[in-house]
Amino acid sequence: MKAVKWLLVGVFAVLSQCSPTLPSSTPLGGEDEGEPDAPDGSAPKKRDAGLESAPTPPPSVEAPADSGVDAEDAEADALDAQVDADASRAPNPTAAAEPCKNSEGNPPGCGQMSDQCPGGKSVTYLCQAMRKVLQPRPAEKIIACFAKAAAAGELCGKDEAIENCVRVMLKGSCAEKDTEKFCTGIEQACPNRSKLTPEFNRENCVKGFSAMRPEYRNDLAECLKKSCDLSDCAGMTLMKSGIMPGG
Repeated sequence: MKAVKWLLVGVFAVLSQCSPTLPSSTPLGGEDEGEPDAPDGSAPKKRDAGLESAPTPPPSVEAPADSGVDAEDAEADALDAQVDADASRAPNPTAAAEPCKNSEGNPPGCGQMSDQCPGGKSVTYLCQAMRKVLQPRPAEKIIACFAKAAAAGELCGKDEAIENCVRVMLKGSCAEKDTEKFCTGIEQACPNRSKLTPEFNRENCVKGFSAMRPEYRNDLAECLKKSCDLSDCAGMTLMKSGIMPGG
């Protein structure tokens, strides 16, 4: 029996070396004393070495599921607020633009030009005729141009200076849609359109009639339909004002 017993002990010893096992909790050179007896004499509770040695993990705190969405919403709201603030500071061209009105203007007097051209008062007559035939805004533009040219000695007897001031007046005039009918009638009725100046196009025609006071528009249009001569018809219109010589 002893031989069999020691054979079994040897087999288990070999098996213990070949198979992995948990390290022994028994100290080297001695036996594990185990848990001390309870004061009431009951058997000690068996300890689980693996569970006792592992620290208890702290309870996990889960972030709210929509925390990321809330952050994105807050960022979007901040960007919207910044855009609104920038838009409120930016100039609004539509709101800032005022309607163009030929009826609003303050044409200067003609007295300062009376002594600019020796030998006559043609410049003064022309200035006064402009004040009577044209609406306030275009009259202000052309008379200011006359005064500047006269002060520089460039107006007396020089048609190109007058023509330049007419261009200034047309540029500053406001186009009124109800004057397009005059230009359409001239384009259809004028027998010799080559007599019209190269600058007599639809835009300048509309602005030119818009610059005039309504009571002078029809006479100019009827003259242009028959003769197509802008210079003669303009002179006729100015003479009808009762200011230019020959009126």
